Amino acid sequence: MDLIGIIYKPYDDGQYSLMTNYYRAFNVVGNDVTGQNGGTPTVPVMTTYGEMDGAVISGKIDGIGDEINDFLDETTIFASFGWSQTRPEDNQRMLGFADKKSGTSYWIGTQMPNLTGGKFGLEYNHGSKYWRPFTYGEDTMIGSKMAARGDAYEAYWTQPIIDKVFSMQIRYTYMKYDYTGSNAFFGDAGTPISISEATPDAIEKASDLRVYFRYRY
Repeated sequence: MDLIGIIYKPYDDGQYSLMTNYYRAFNVVGNDVTGQNGGTPTVPVMTTYGEMDGAVISGKIDGIGDEINDFLDETTIFASFGWSQTRPEDNQRMLGFADKKSGTSYWIGTQMPNLTGGKFGLEYNHGSKYWRPFTYGEDTMIGSKMAARGDAYEAYWTQPIIDKVFSMQIRYTYMKYDYTGSNAFFGDAGTPISISEATPDAIEKASDLRVYFRYRY
């Protein structure tokens, strides 16, 4: 796949910032599980399907107010809204359809000081029926939470042990899907099917608990 994009930051005063991003992806791939490109359901064929457009606008507040107290000064709040749209080529079915389909996602979160000198964070994101980002590299056993066609909740506690050199974190992620295909590629396997109408083996929810110790040198 090939991708080209533009990142533009229209405002940043050190406390309040706004970031925008637009991209177009070419030759997006997927498994041909229905045989539309010469394969068969028992022998999936990886093929290209067309192009994908995407855009994101994000805002962040790094410190609430103006020196009200230390807790608010060290609290960060952010929000982000994303949009994606398929552009099928030659009547191929991207996400199961030969016409353009658009999806949206929103993501909000906060990170604040905890009681032991570290940070405590809460995040929530929601993706619509045809939402489709490029987040395959996320390091979790349950797939990308940012790709969820449904709701994702996350809480984490980060604790420095030796200044900024050695730290630990405990993180819990919970996802409840409204539609299938959240972590699939761009062919028929990414077709959104309502969980209530999907096959019995469709994943409705998933959770991930992680603890790490990190040494930086």
